[in-house]
Amino acid sequence: MNKIAKLLAVAGFIGVAQAADLTWTGTESSVWDAAAVNWQDANGTACAWTDGNTAVFPANGTVTNITVSGEVKPYRLIFAGGQWSFGGNSTLRVTDGRFGQKSVDSTVGVTFKDGLTVRVGTGAAGT
Repeated sequence: MNKIAKLLAVAGFIGVAQAADLTWTGTESSVWDAAAVNWQDANGTACAWTDGNTAVFPANGTVTNITVSGEVKPYRLIFAGGQWSFGGNSTLRVTDGRFGQKSVDSTVGVTFKDGLTVRVGTGAAGT
């Protein structure tokens, strides 16, 4: 399955397919880029990041620091729990402009540091 959003034509309507969820499986201080196999798709298959998908970060107390390399473009960020820290002299561009939480865990925390540029917005440009 192609993880990049596809155009769908249904009875004269053209729309964009919803982004797939990729769940973070990387170890402490792993790199988030398009090459490292630090993700798992909905079928449980290990994979590398593909821009346009929703990035899901599970409740995992042992993995908290992630280094973003280059420019990554998640559709949305979703956190199930834990304390997460993102760094690197790179760009994280969230195209739908939303950060979410998959649980009612009030201890979820997210930090951006080390020169990381975070851009959030609506639409494909994500500006």
